[in-house]
Amino acid sequence: LVEIMAGQPLLALLHGVVGLAAATNLNNYGYACVNKDSVTKFKFCDSSLDVEARLDDLVPRISPHEAGQQLTARESNALPDIDVPAYYWGTNAIHGLQEVDCLKSGKCPTSFPAPCGLGAAWNSSIVSNMARIIALEMRAYLNMGLHNSLDSWSPTINLNRDPRWGRNVESPSEDPLLNSDYGVAYTTALQEGDDPRYLQAVVTLKHWIAYSLESYANETRHTFDAKVSAYDLADSYYPAFKAAITKGNAQGVMCSYNELNGVPTCGNKALTSVLRDQWNFTGYITSDTDACEDIWKRHVYKNYPSQAAGLCIESGTDIDSGNTYSDYLEKAFNLSEASQDAINAALRNTYRMRMNVGLFDPNVTSVYRELGEEVVGSESHQALSLHAARQSMVLLKNEDNTLPIPLVD
Repeated sequence: LVEIMAGQPLLALLHGVVGLAAATNLNNYGYACVNKDSVTKFKFCDSSLDVEARLDDLVPRISPHEAGQQLTARESNALPDIDVPAYYWGTNAIHGLQEVDCLKSGKCPTSFPAPCGLGAAWNSSIVSNMARIIALEMRAYLNMGLHNSLDSWSPTINLNRDPRWGRNVESPSEDPLLNSDYGVAYTTALQEGDDPRYLQAVVTLKHWIAYSLESYANETRHTFDAKVSAYDLADSYYPAFKAAITKGNAQGVMCSYNELNGVPTCGNKALTSVLRDQWNFTGYITSDTDACEDIWKRHVYKNYPSQAAGLCIESGTDIDSGNTYSDYLEKAFNLSEASQDAINAALRNTYRMRMNVGLFDPNVTSVYRELGEEVVGSESHQALSLHAARQSMVLLKNEDNTLPIPLVD
C-alpha cells in the first residue's frame, strides 16, 4: 500500500494477484476486426499500419446515412459488414466507474470520495490513484464482456463559482489552479498505463465551457447564455482545460448545453479553434446530452434540426449525445448544411480514439487484456479509497466563535 501511494504502477503490483487465472477473461468483446478474413479484407484491420493509414481505409467506407449513427452517443451501432462492433460512449466516472452493475460475486467498482472532497485534500496523488483504478476496472469490465467502453465522461473541471449551481459535488473547487492540477492528475493516470502502444482509457473533460447553472429563476442549463469577458475566460475558465490538454494530453472534451456570449458551445467554431489550433488538441469532442438539439429547440439559434446538426458537425462536435445526428445528419448532408469533409473529420477523430485504446487490434497481446474480476473492488483499491477519504476530511477552526451565526431580528 505504501508503495502504491508512492506512485508505483498499480498494474505491475496487480500482476501477482491477477496471474494466469485472468487469461480466462481474454475475449474479443467490444473489438473490431475479429473475423478470420478481416485482416486481409480490410486494411484498417492491419495492426502493422499506422493509425492514420488505417483511418484512410476505414472512413471512406462509412456512408452519410451510417455516419449519423456512428457519431451518436450513448451507443454507436455495429457495422457487421465491415466487422465493426457497437461502442458505448459516455461511461461516467466522477469518483469511480459508473454505468455498470456490480458483479454476480457481489464485487462492485471502487468508489472514491466526491471530487469536492478530493479537492479539499490538495493532494493530486489520490486523484491519480483514483483515475488509474477507474481505468483498470473499466478494462476489466470490457475483458469480462460486460461493458463495451473505454472512454470516461469525466472529469468535471468546471469552476464552483456559486454554491447554488447544484453540481458542485462533481468538481474539485472554485480555484483555476487546483482544478488544473486535478485535471492533469486525472488525465495522465487514466490514460497512461503499462502498455505504451495503447492508451489505457480516455478522459472526456467537461463541461466546455462556462457551465455553472442547472436551473435558476427562469433559466436552465439548456437556455442559459453565459456572458464572460475574454479576460475572465483566459484567467478563470480556460486554465483547467488547457492544462489537462497541454500537460496531460487529454483525448476527449465535452461541450456544454449553454451558450457563451450568444453562441452555443457545441456550435462554436471559435471555441473549437482554441482547443485544436491554440492548444493542439488531437482528441474527440462530444456534446452533452443532446446539446445539439438545444441549438434549435431551446436556444433557437437555428430554425430546424438539420441546421443544428450541420452547425454542430461543421463546428467540430464529433459526437452528438442524443438523436440529432442519427435523425438529421444525413438530411443536413443532402441539404449541403453539413459537408463530407466535416463528417469525415468527425469519423476520423472518433475511430482514432477507439484505435488508440486498441479496440481494432483483437489479436495483439497486451497486459490490459489480462485484467479481470480480481481487479474490481480489490482490497488494494479499497485501501486507496479509504486513504483518499481520510485525506479529504477538513476541520474548520472556529476563531472568535464565528459559528454559530447569531440570529438577527
